Amino acid sequence: MTEEQLQKRREELRKNREERKILLKRRKQRKIRQTLFCVFLLALTVFCAIGFIRFPDYYEAKQLEKRVKEGQAIAVVAETPASDTKEKNTAETTEPADETTAPETSESNEETATPKPTPTSTVAENNDFSKNGGYVAENAARYDGYQKTTGFSDYETIWQVNARLDLELFDAVTINTDKLNTDILVVVNKYHKVPDGYQPPDLTYNSDGCQLRAATANAFDQMKQAAANSGLTLRAVSGYRSVSYQRNLYNSYLQGDSQANVDTYSARAGHSEHHTGMAVDVFGSVDGLGSFVNTPEYQWVKQHGHEYGFIIRYTAPEQHITGYMDEPWHLRYIGTEHATNMVTQGITTLEEYVGRNGTLE
Repeated sequence: MTEEQLQKRREELRKNREERKILLKRRKQRKIRQTLFCVFLLALTVFCAIGFIRFPDYYEAKQLEKRVKEGQAIAVVAETPASDTKEKNTAETTEPADETTAPETSESNEETATPKPTPTSTVAENNDFSKNGGYVAENAARYDGYQKTTGFSDYETIWQVNARLDLELFDAVTINTDKLNTDILVVVNKYHKVPDGYQPPDLTYNSDGCQLRAATANAFDQMKQAAANSGLTLRAVSGYRSVSYQRNLYNSYLQGDSQANVDTYSARAGHSEHHTGMAVDVFGSVDGLGSFVNTPEYQWVKQHGHEYGFIIRYTAPEQHITGYMDEPWHLRYIGTEHATNMVTQGITTLEEYVGRNGTLE
């Protein structure tokens, strides 16, 4: 790679960082506006609820005042003893019935009550999990505990536990190098990290000078050409990142933002998909990561990306699973077969797709 290409690459990365900062500032402002609007709606709802609750009392008081003024107060007072007598008679007739039926009800409940779980019944529950796809025996106890906490179905419980979503964030396992080098579906996220110093074995440069694994670079160039045939422009601007590079990038964001916020848009060192060489950030016909979602290239990638093995990795509705806010520009290569399967099966995260078939580790 020539010095001119390196300089161009550095300038693109600098622009990427600036674009991301601007995008984040806009998102914060939008969140503030949304929060204020929600507070207003909440206050209005509380005001209406209080009015709705208190209106019957207010209406009844006004009616009583009206009757008193019309000389009907005596009738109201006269009705009170009769009402009291009626309530007492009702109580006298119902109390003996309660006394005679209570023991029968108690005996009936004792006969039909479900026995307390025993170790045997717990094993039976685990065996039920084993009948589902993706079941991993070593996760049996975690399946049981997670389902009791969340109330999820067996299906949801199994893949989410397999994806380690039942554990604390960054309670991560380190993926071995062989899996990273050979598994096209390897998941690197907040629960799975690469070893320090990891570098993919077959890095190369695509037509944009972006460093990617060979299969990913080739697939992207094919997708780029197909888009060009439709009059569209795709350009790879960020591919493989070393662990040390990601550490410096993450720390630079911490200088201007809280760690809780940074964790929603930047990966910690070792936890970035870019370490695999199979993730790529793209520009469309308008430069800028934040601009990509508003370009025709984005819509084209949504419709045709899977035909070349790419998925849009992070979407806003799935942030509770991936841990990252919407990043329409971030693509991940998993091969045409798997990408197409995800589309046809309606699966929107790599965590679920892999977790359905067993552990991600």
